[in-house]
Amino acid sequence: MATRVALPVLYTRHFNSAQRGALGAPAAIWPDHPVRFATATQRIVSAIDNVLVLFFTPFMPTRHLFDRRAELDQLRRRLTARFGPIRDTRRDNPTGQFIHAFIGSRTRDEVSSRVYQRLLQSCGGRWEEIIETPATELAAILAEVTFADQKAPNLKTALRNIRARAGAVDLEFLADLEVEPALFWLEQIHGVGRKIAATTLNFSSLRMRCFVVDTHVWRVLRRFGLVGEQAEAEDVYDAVMEMADDLNADDLYELHWQLKTLGQTGCRHAQCVCTSCCLSELCMKRIEPGAKGAA
Repeated sequence: MATRVALPVLYTRHFNSAQRGALGAPAAIWPDHPVRFATATQRIVSAIDNVLVLFFTPFMPTRHLFDRRAELDQLRRRLTARFGPIRDTRRDNPTGQFIHAFIGSRTRDEVSSRVYQRLLQSCGGRWEEIIETPATELAAILAEVTFADQKAPNLKTALRNIRARAGAVDLEFLADLEVEPALFWLEQIHGVGRKIAATTLNFSSLRMRCFVVDTHVWRVLRRFGLVGEQAEAEDVYDAVMEMADDLNADDLYELHWQLKTLGQTGCRHAQCVCTSCCLSELCMKRIEPGAKGAA
């Protein structure tokens, strides 16, 4: 991950929202602090500070003005107040979760879940049968998901890989590994990146402590300012895991779904509706052009 850049933290952080607005500073960059009267010198320094922040922010993988753990905690509290706690009562086994994640990439959740159930019924839960299923027949079963024609042969190859290395199409043995070795084991499979690997470990009955980053989560965290605009999925994963060292597996599961829900309902790809967002007062997106209701 890129090294964090420490910029000077100047006087604007001591002004309240109204004062920062009068100075031309985006009100949402800093939370309100005790009022300090702005002198002419402070106004000049504040303007320089704003230029530095706006110039360097796109190149920074993380926010630089606040303790990141405290900021993540505040983000979680607001998301929970907005969407409520998100916990589950049932988890799929890791092999089933792996297959579900593998076929579900770039596909809406409701579609991938429907196709996964169809696939489960077609093989009766005997995953090794997928290896013997002709690719054209498998592609027909997967038809509703994105890139079904590509995923069918790739899934067969992935399951062959698991069988060759584990002795069976069964990922339960991952429970005996620590998170990092388990992620590494899965990511050696062709077509498996950090998202599929983390989903297999965290969403399944293994309930391992790792964070799932999909496009919605990545978008929200980038706009919020916790990761840089150029951050890759593994950079986002590393940043969140560093900030979330006090969160357990279920907390990380909940954080994923809360962020994803926000990304699907308000912080969408084409347009974000900042005025109704529970994070708007803290979010860096409000300083970007094109945000509806942006400051």
